[in-house]
Amino acid sequence: MRNHAASMEQVYEHVLLYVSRHGYGPTYRELADATGLTLSYVHRLVGELRDEGALVAAEARAGRTIYPTHREEHDKDSGVAKG
Repeated sequence: MRNHAASMEQVYEHVLLYVSRHGYGPTYRELADATGLTLSYVHRLVGELRDEGALVAAEARAGRTIYPTHREEHDKDSGVAKG
């Protein structure tokens, strides 16, 4: 079983990767599927990352609204080419 900090990092890194590849944020369900975590745990982790200021996220039913707080900086730091 992963520890909590590792799961938070995994969710955060997946958001960065997803945004750099698609130009928009993933849904909570896509995050859960990609990380192998439960949907409820992803909600909790996204909420904690939002509280820490790492992510901007609306409520679950709002759709694709999970983004890094500073998209330009995170796109550059992620090492993933945009395009």
